[in-house]
Amino acid sequence: MKLNKTKLSLCKSKYILRVFEILFFIVFFATLCGCYDGHSDNNDNDLQTQIAYDDPYNWASLPSSIVKDVDVFYAYPTVYFDADPPNMDITDEKNRQDVIDKMNAQMGLYSPYTNIFAPYYRQMYRDGFDDLPAEEASELLNVAYEDIVCAFKYYMQNLNDGRPFILVGHSQGAGILVDLLRNEFHNESYMEKMIAAYTTGVSIMNSDTVNYPWIKIAQSATDLGVVIIYNTLDSQHYESSSFQTGSLCVNPLLWTTDTTYAPQTENLGAVWTDSDGNITQEIENFTDAQIRDDGALAVTTPDPDDYYDPDRQPYGGYHDYDQIFFYRNLQQNVADRIDAYYAKE
Repeated sequence: MKLNKTKLSLCKSKYILRVFEILFFIVFFATLCGCYDGHSDNNDNDLQTQIAYDDPYNWASLPSSIVKDVDVFYAYPTVYFDADPPNMDITDEKNRQDVIDKMNAQMGLYSPYTNIFAPYYRQMYRDGFDDLPAEEASELLNVAYEDIVCAFKYYMQNLNDGRPFILVGHSQGAGILVDLLRNEFHNESYMEKMIAAYTTGVSIMNSDTVNYPWIKIAQSATDLGVVIIYNTLDSQHYESSSFQTGSLCVNPLLWTTDTTYAPQTENLGAVWTDSDGNITQEIENFTDAQIRDDGALAVTTPDPDDYYDPDRQPYGGYHDYDQIFFYRNLQQNVADRIDAYYAKE
């Protein structure tokens, strides 16, 4: 299949402009909103009412007993596609099951070592980024952001009990967690307990580390209080819904931020799972990886034809495979960083 590169480039430019417009309005509306500590009515989807996270119903994962020394606070990626309503109704049984299915598919990376805390939040539907005026999209995204802020604060005050934690998100969930880092993690008590933030499939620019100096990008396999971020693309392609040229990047095969090439032999295994979390396929030494000059994580081994879905990503964009392609390296790194955290005490 031949690509219309001009069309893709124009779409990419429009998308980036939309992102910056939306981020401006998110910051504006975030200053106007706050957490409501009471119970919400779970029979409606009133966006003016904050979710009551003291109700277990509003958690996709809420451990009944604590069996690990470390927690994960998880914000699921985009699983909601309907425009009516534009924010996901978290009382809808199909929506709730979609969240559970995605969480099951992703949390095998972390569940061997951590307790999983995953709030339901009212994310914006996927095409809202393109379909809506920037101000309207920002209001809807801010609903999702405020849900996560309130869930996280409730978790820290009532559920964490002093344990170290890891932030985990991908795509829309990662973007919300990055905003959480920007706006809340000047709080030193949070930073002291954060082992790392795995926020893949979103872009963080160098200006973020200047404007928010507590945001530090990982430089090794065992540094702490850092952010792991990358966007996976085919080495010969440049378009992805989540990637902005100039984004910072960590190579998940080497855990460095330079352009050193990592061969396939560094890849411990790509893993595909079903909606119950069962492994359906695993391929050792699946792909190489190298950070490109534009900040993308470039791979050469996968054939773009095998992964192209025109309804989800541009050709050569591996947004949906950010975790799958590097599954075993990510899983090992979680264990390594946890060990490093306890070794420093």
